[in-house]
Amino acid sequence: MKIGTKIRELRQQAGISQEILARALSMTPQAVSRWENGTTAPDISLVPAIANYFGVSIDALFSYDTTLVQREIEEFFDQYYALLQHSEEDAQKLLREMLRRYPGQEPLRLLQCFHLKAPEDIPAKIALCKELSKSKDPTVRTEAIVVLAAIYHKTGDEGCMRDALSLLPECDATKLSLSAQYFSGEEAMLCAQRQKSSSLTQLFEMLLRIEELYRDAGETENAEKTLNTANALLESLKEDAPYRFPKGERPESTWERFAGEYLDAIQRRLY
Repeated sequence: MKIGTKIRELRQQAGISQEILARALSMTPQAVSRWENGTTAPDISLVPAIANYFGVSIDALFSYDTTLVQREIEEFFDQYYALLQHSEEDAQKLLREMLRRYPGQEPLRLLQCFHLKAPEDIPAKIALCKELSKSKDPTVRTEAIVVLAAIYHKTGDEGCMRDALSLLPECDATKLSLSAQYFSGEEAMLCAQRQKSSSLTQLFEMLLRIEELYRDAGETENAEKTLNTANALLESLKEDAPYRFPKGERPESTWERFAGEYLDAIQRRLY
């Protein structure tokens, strides 16, 4: 089978257009069409990227090892988040380098969304999130929908926001919470602490939102009670055990993680 025929077969199986594949590879739709028609073949340097985009390993056409690539991407995320603590520019540069090598890797493309912050980036961000919202990877799909709903909320498009939210599954148990229950040792500890951090974030966000809704409704007493709850929760974290990072990184207290995010907001509303 010619490489162009295989590309067309994989593209059709994935349910994507030539335009989407071309955009992922930084090529034109006309170039993809020529590959599939057998008029030309993709440059040899593109072969690993094409194979990676479709998640296949074809020795005769695509010299590609998915296990090694997955390991490399996991190492990338460790480096990326370490860089992000000091320089968003350096983290973004590393991400661009990985996307050039693996343009079809959806977790990398999802990460790209968080760097599209300028008002003029909104259309591109929406297009990317819409595409990723159809991913077969449930984590990527859910995150893309969450980002999409947030964009519509920020831009005042309530109809589209509601449509996006309707795509999210309602689920009480998460992968992290179940992993924390079923794993053991350090692996369980890391899952449990990540879930704890996520749950606390959601709890603080909801307490502050409930306080706003009480105030909007003129229920000042209930608003103050809710704010006092949030403040007491934050104060209690001063005595909490430190949050343990993987690979021997510096332990950080739970207080440090959440005070910077919520202390000012709570204190400002209390006084």
